[in-house]
Amino acid sequence: MIYTVTLNPAVDYNVNLDSPLKAGMNRTHDETIHFSGKGVNVSVILNRLGAENIATGFIAGFTGKAIKSNLSLEGIKTNFFEVDGFTRINLKIKGEQETEINGSGPFVDEQSLKELIEYLKTANKDDIVVLSGSLARGLSNDTYKRIINDLNPLAIKTVLDTSGEALKLAISASPFLIKPNLAELSYVLGKKLTVEKEVIDGAKTLQKFGAQNILVSMGSLGAVLVLKDGTVLREEAAECCVVNTVGAGDSLLAGFLAATQTKSAREALKKAVKIGTATACSDGLASKNILTKIFNDK
Repeated sequence: MIYTVTLNPAVDYNVNLDSPLKAGMNRTHDETIHFSGKGVNVSVILNRLGAENIATGFIAGFTGKAIKSNLSLEGIKTNFFEVDGFTRINLKIKGEQETEINGSGPFVDEQSLKELIEYLKTANKDDIVVLSGSLARGLSNDTYKRIINDLNPLAIKTVLDTSGEALKLAISASPFLIKPNLAELSYVLGKKLTVEKEVIDGAKTLQKFGAQNILVSMGSLGAVLVLKDGTVLREEAAECCVVNTVGAGDSLLAGFLAATQTKSAREALKKAVKIGTATACSDGLASKNILTKIFNDK
């Protein structure tokens, strides 16, 4: 079983304007709502690929209930923990220029975190727990490190996709797999990475820090996978007309996890890059039809 953990999910309210944003009244010509958060995105893509999973984390208020309901409609099992307040709303305005206003989300207390950890500890040996995205208010930067330390003795595989200090601290807990992008890898190493050799050397450095396997997503450049045994795999991305990069990295990760259940690491990486690219070329996460075709093509 794969569990996805989203500590601070969101409802994205996207609006398109005919004219530049101005003071006073502005009217949209269309708007869309997406239920998001990195772990939520991973759950959706896993489900569309036929990989059973359970989405968990924290939700609050009517917006949290909407996320849970939408995942249920997709056929995804959920076990969220409810806290006070309401799940954040992110406003994304597209006009002459793009403007984003992201909400902060609810406060998560220590008791709620303990309840989540105890639930994750009920996972079976070799189950996968995906820890994705930003931390909720009230949670310290060492939260992911703490969760990984609690799950490692149970032989539960932890997969980490976050950024900043939370990523830096969690690496020392020896997660099974981490999926930084170029910017996140550069941040941890304290230097900008510009060529492939630097990326590979940087990933190997993170192995010395504690990470077992590293999957580096590089956008239009594809991805690099450095395995625990030292194997280095590289996959180029196919050219496409990029529509929206939001969720592409989550799609790549979900594709990789789904593919590794039946395929070699090399083949899984190829599928993962194609799946990430499919989302980048879609308005939102790639559809089930597109993903099924990619997954089944040889």
